[in-house]
Amino acid sequence: MAKADLPKLFRTLAKYGPVVAPVRVGENVVFREVTSLEEVELEYTRSLTPPKKLFLGPQEEILKFDGEKYEEVFEDGKAVLFGVHACDINGLLKLDEIYLDSPQDEYYARRRENVMIVGMSCVPDERCFCTSTGSSYAYGGFDLFLHDIGREYVVRVRTERGYEFTKDGYFKRMEEKDFLAFKKAEEKKVRSIKRKVDLAGIGDLIDVTPKSLWEELTAKCLACGSCNLVCPTCQCYDVLDVLELDIRSGSRIRRWDSCMLKRHALVAGGGNFRPTVVERTANRLSCKVGGEIRCVGCGRCTVYCPAKIDLVEMLERIRVGA
Repeated sequence: MAKADLPKLFRTLAKYGPVVAPVRVGENVVFREVTSLEEVELEYTRSLTPPKKLFLGPQEEILKFDGEKYEEVFEDGKAVLFGVHACDINGLLKLDEIYLDSPQDEYYARRRENVMIVGMSCVPDERCFCTSTGSSYAYGGFDLFLHDIGREYVVRVRTERGYEFTKDGYFKRMEEKDFLAFKKAEEKKVRSIKRKVDLAGIGDLIDVTPKSLWEELTAKCLACGSCNLVCPTCQCYDVLDVLELDIRSGSRIRRWDSCMLKRHALVAGGGNFRPTVVERTANRLSCKVGGEIRCVGCGRCTVYCPAKIDLVEMLERIRVGA
């Protein structure tokens, strides 16, 4: 597809539902609803908050209640998530393993079914390390993916829903030169990702890292939870009831939670499984890279940490043990 025809695709996608896309806001990029392609930031590295917020809201009402009566609240509207990078698509696939497994989370599942995902080539920077986590390429989890090869996009079609949007005349079949251009562009992108981290066996090393090194690694940590809030694979949430003045009716909401906050592991009686920053950091790293790799190498936790703590540097220190 010629780049000149991207506005046509955008208008066609908008007929499916509201389009949520990356938009430049000051120094950051955020995903929000747009009405025209001119609003979209096509060449960006990472958004501030991951696009997972469209499927698992930062705070969302899940039911209303009045005494013993209650009614679940579902959002069934269709939408298009446009301009998502491979790392964030792989992040959604990791969330699928949690929320679509039995027992399935119906709130997440309905949105996953209703939201059409259109991926797009990224612009890596010095903080990206997605090749180390196997997340630099998305094999699934999307409907369409647009790969920039210069004046054109190579369009990968993953679903039947996506295929329906490629029937207009401005799409054409790939030729050998297009395959070669696609291969060259992907190789160039991979070469541009210079940052690497060895994750083999890192879980065992996390378990045996001495407390003295943990204290050094976490000395600057504010335990603010920002690393969790910007992570595309963090799945923890809290549930609470908000009562009206009659103390009978109200709403039940769920909101993102953070394992870096002291209250996260707080239990009845005031006990806490992870009372210190050291224990909470070790838990966070074990969750992300201790077994199955649940990090996608997007670099958000490093870029947006107010204390400038670098995840890759921390993992490298743990590997060498000093």
